[in-house]
Amino acid sequence: MFKVKDFIRELQKFNQEAIVIISSDAEGNNYSPFSDICEGFYLKDNSWSGDFVSGGIDEDDYDEEERAICLFPI
Repeated sequence: MFKVKDFIRELQKFNQEAIVIISSDAEGNNYSPFSDICEGFYLKDNSWSGDFVSGGIDEDDYDEEERAICLFPI
């Protein structure tokens, strides 16, 4: 899993004028332009999926290591 600092370092390697797209799955079956970013907490169910909670939550209910950002497509 990437941390924000790793993500920033990777993005700095690319043309800063390029658009950002997001794959809908690991196989690359569909793509959408990146639209929004949100901070919250990732609650993993297993090594490949889980839930994301944000907005109107009590941050004291979550562990700091669950803190995450979520990238949303258009």
